[in-house]
Amino acid sequence: MKSIIKTLLILTIILALFSFVSAAQTCNINIYGTVKDWKGNNLYRANVDLYINGDLVASDRTDNGKYIIEYEISEGLEGREWKIIATYGGNSLEKTGIIQCSKSYKIDLTIGNLGLVSKRVSEDLLIYGLDLETGKSLKGVHITIANNTPDQVIKEGVTNKDGVFQTQVYGTNLIVTGKYGSNTVTVKPYYFVQGYEDKVYIYTDRPIYRPSQKVFFKVVVWNNTAGNFSISKDVQCNLKIYTPKRDSIYKKEFLTNEFGTFSGNITLSEEPPLGRYQIEVSVYGKKYYGYFEVQEYKKPEYKVDLTPEKKVYINGETAKINLKAEYYFGKPVKGADVVYKITQQYYYPPCKGYDCYYISSPRIVPPPYYPQKPITSGKTKTDNNGIAKIEFNVRSEQESNVIVEAEVIDESRRTVSGSTSLWVAPALFKLEIRTDKRLYKVGEVVHASIKAVDYEKNPISTSVQVKVNRLNWTRYKQEKILVLDKTLRTEANGVAEFDFTTSVEGNYNIEVSGKDKKGNKVKREINIWVNKERWYGTFNRLELILDKDSYESGETAKLLINSPIRDFSAFITIEGDKIYGYQYITTDGTSALIDIPIKSEYSPNVHISAILAKEGNRYIDNIILKVPPKDKNITVEIISDKKEYTPRETAKFTIKTLKNGNPIDTELSLGLVDKAIYALSKDITENIFDFFYSERPNRVNTAYSWYYYPYLVEERAIGVEGTPIPTPAEAPAPAVKKIGASEFAPFTVRKYFPDTAYWNANIKTKNGIAKVEIPIPDTLTTWRATAKALSLNKEVGENKEEIITSKKLIARLETPRFITSGDELLISGIIHNYLNTTAEVQVSLEASGLKILDEVNKTLTIAPEDSERIDWRVVADNCCSAKIKLIALTSYESDAMELAIPIIPHGIEKINATTGILTDNNNSVDIVITYPKGTINNASSAILYISPSIAGTALDALEYLAGYPYGCVEQTMSRFLPDVIVSNTLSELKLENKKLEKELPDMVSKGLQRLYKFQHSDGGWGWWEKDEANPFMTAYVVYGLTLAEYNKYYIDEKVLNNGIISLKEQIASVDNLNTKSYMLYVLSFHEKVDLSDLFANRDKLNDYAKSLIALAYVNNNNTDNAITIIKELEDSAKCTSTECSWGGETWHYRWEQNDIETTAYVIKAFIALDSDNPKIPLAINYLVRRKNGNYWTSTKSTATAIFA
Repeated sequence: MKSIIKTLLILTIILALFSFVSAAQTCNINIYGTVKDWKGNNLYRANVDLYINGDLVASDRTDNGKYIIEYEISEGLEGREWKIIATYGGNSLEKTGIIQCSKSYKIDLTIGNLGLVSKRVSEDLLIYGLDLETGKSLKGVHITIANNTPDQVIKEGVTNKDGVFQTQVYGTNLIVTGKYGSNTVTVKPYYFVQGYEDKVYIYTDRPIYRPSQKVFFKVVVWNNTAGNFSISKDVQCNLKIYTPKRDSIYKKEFLTNEFGTFSGNITLSEEPPLGRYQIEVSVYGKKYYGYFEVQEYKKPEYKVDLTPEKKVYINGETAKINLKAEYYFGKPVKGADVVYKITQQYYYPPCKGYDCYYISSPRIVPPPYYPQKPITSGKTKTDNNGIAKIEFNVRSEQESNVIVEAEVIDESRRTVSGSTSLWVAPALFKLEIRTDKRLYKVGEVVHASIKAVDYEKNPISTSVQVKVNRLNWTRYKQEKILVLDKTLRTEANGVAEFDFTTSVEGNYNIEVSGKDKKGNKVKREINIWVNKERWYGTFNRLELILDKDSYESGETAKLLINSPIRDFSAFITIEGDKIYGYQYITTDGTSALIDIPIKSEYSPNVHISAILAKEGNRYIDNIILKVPPKDKNITVEIISDKKEYTPRETAKFTIKTLKNGNPIDTELSLGLVDKAIYALSKDITENIFDFFYSERPNRVNTAYSWYYYPYLVEERAIGVEGTPIPTPAEAPAPAVKKIGASEFAPFTVRKYFPDTAYWNANIKTKNGIAKVEIPIPDTLTTWRATAKALSLNKEVGENKEEIITSKKLIARLETPRFITSGDELLISGIIHNYLNTTAEVQVSLEASGLKILDEVNKTLTIAPEDSERIDWRVVADNCCSAKIKLIALTSYESDAMELAIPIIPHGIEKINATTGILTDNNNSVDIVITYPKGTINNASSAILYISPSIAGTALDALEYLAGYPYGCVEQTMSRFLPDVIVSNTLSELKLENKKLEKELPDMVSKGLQRLYKFQHSDGGWGWWEKDEANPFMTAYVVYGLTLAEYNKYYIDEKVLNNGIISLKEQIASVDNLNTKSYMLYVLSFHEKVDLSDLFANRDKLNDYAKSLIALAYVNNNNTDNAITIIKELEDSAKCTSTECSWGGETWHYRWEQNDIETTAYVIKAFIALDSDNPKIPLAINYLVRRKNGNYWTSTKSTATAIFA
């Protein structure tokens, strides 16, 4: 016992000693201090990391420049080295020391002023080293380039006298480290590879079409290899055309010719979907798109242009607008009513640079919405030249936009609109304020400048008042504390400068104001912020200005650099597909002018980028230098033998293609289109030269080693206002004067009015010349000829010219676009006299398909350059089309015009089907077609379909059924289930339909994913994802999944099994026997079900439910009870000598007891139990007769009928 106690005592002493030693082996190290920049400013959120033996063991982030790191260190590490690294942005600084137990170290760290800029494109890398305090470049910065981690060094070098180190390097995750003295800084070059897009130019003969019209298209394909284009010769392209509903209506493969082009056409159907159509071209594994519109339109017969006498008006002036209305056949619209309205919308100047950001959160500040404010409205008339003057006073104490809209109504009562806008300024000049930055430290000097310019950007010398107020908020009230109030005068250059010193932190408002010589006030103000600590940002006020809009190779561009800081150094790079070069400059003052020699490789453009830095702030700007590739521009001349033609004359066009004045052989397309079309839809096709030689993006990625905030580049969009489609108006008819007749000049009835008079996609010039002769249609209008040319050397160009078709005597027939049978309406004829003498005109109206209620012959006396309108009352007493002819006869010249107008039946479309069956015993059948009472004979037709089998009558509905799922569970199933049934039908009948075979798997897959998503947590389905499970909807989905699985589609077994479990659980709570019948029928596909209760109460079931119970018995191999039900269904059939049907009542679920689906399920039950039943062909005959064209009443009914 004593030995045990002694042993325990020794062990206890050893453990106590061990515990004492262990406690003695740990101690704490404490490191604290500040992190400042090289000017002594505390840095916020700088990272400070502690390393021991190369391992990161502790970190802190500065708060107001201070940090504290405490770490428990084992005594065994005493005497080893510790290292702390402070990082701020990309700048870093490290300090080392020796570990001493329980000692505190005060380490103040100063981040250096070394900065790095990286510019990378592909494998090319440029590093620029600079002093962030002075902004000057640094020679001798040691550059280390690593990949992925700093120790994987792949290249080293030293910056040159301009602070630049250039090299080629591979790797996507580069780390660049620069060391200069005690300063170390890192930057991670961005590596983002922009692909080179091929160019596929798709265009049509015009932008908009009517149903039944022909669409002509042409496609030009160029391949782009690393920025170098080549013509794609003998390349296979697939072209598809889609309706607005994304239905494909055209598909064809093309092979490009030697010019890289192909062309084709498509004729639209009589009733196509209206809207925007898409042309899709697939080539080189990518898809490219073009567009056109299809609408039911009527072209305007005249145009309305509004032009302000000047674009800028000053507050208080009278604005003058000239309105001109002109027929497309070149004559003025005289004496037309003009209704105009004028609205005003205040202008919010676009933000620039840091003005677009809140200081607390760098996000874009959207301009406020200013609604249009009514100014005035009025009425006037056009004069004999088609001119109307609109005048109104403009008043606005701030810049605003005034919109003038006018509607013109001519004798035809049709309305054509036009619009324009003008600028209203509060004074003759405007003021701009610029400060060197927006955030300052207390005690700093604010350098500010004012610039006064007029609205032509000319400098103005004028007196201005400057007020600086510090804004102070007290209890939700703002007070202004005056800091500066002085009067200045801008110099001849429009500029005045002033300084003031900040003394208190807060928000400062700088306001400048003045008056023009008319006494109008002008004012502009900005805010600046003053903090106790220094703010480091990139508030961009650097400005780059080029002396020209564009240049040619060999010229020298002058680049003006306006700096927000005095005595600056700037690093300028020329960028684009690569880094073309750089310049480093230093200068006194705030501006510098440098020369940039233009090289041919700069075409079509390069990007000029400039970087300035001083006192830790960064200023950047870029500008696009354009070098249009004029050597790639073809001059296209379209020369007509004359400018004005009469209908059915032949216009002779000569097209010349020139390069630098010399002929060049090309392939060109030529279209001649009614100009009125472009009033309905603007030409959306980009100019071919601008498309192929458009602005080149900047592929150079730039990164910085020090913190910055993003800046914005201002973008301007120029909008072109369109002319809306006119709407008809009503006006009383003028009096008609009757006079005697005389001998008349002969005439030709004008009846051919195409929108495109001519199109040829593949005209070849020889020695730069092509000649084309075009018969001019009957339309009296302006025709626009558009030619687009391209050569084998990638030169392109286009041009447009216009010709006019007109007559000395014009008969215009004004009709609606369509008429409804039974309508009584006015048909108007307008006669224009452009003869040199007063004309006695014999006018008559002829019509077929319409009854004219007034005297058809009338006589007018019309003065030169004048017109008269005549109205006839007509009634549409028939269907389905009418031809109306207007004839105007004089002894000098005559004219006649004929239009065909559709007459829509006044009724509803109804399809009645009659069927017959041929058998071995009966090889002929008599079918009597009885038209229902009230049938409109001209609008009705009888179509005989002969099918070799019953199945054949249903197959034309397959494509109607197939579609992509959408909407709720029921809507999804109404697409998914028919898709599955179509798939089953194709498989069972061994039918070939490549389109459906390709699309159905994707359709079914998308339907499955939606159904999986809609499944509830209890395994059931409702109408939506988040509602309660519904008994019928659960059965409906399980049935669909079951059929899909039967047709060899992969079904998630967990989803289906959970659905079956939920279905079984819900059956017990369902009282409606018809619903329960459907649920048990679906369940019978998976297990044996108890149908005894339903069989005992079958007298309460409808025929639909009975057929389901019979089929469920078949699934359970119980044919006795099933046959009993079949006999009852035989007795409940509604039969005639040729057909049988069941159903017709309304049940809880709206379509489960309709006659189509009930009859279909009864047929399935009969075929399963009594396939020779004579009622089967009669029932099928009923289904065939009830088809509505190619389908039944719904997708579900159609699918069920086919499945039967």
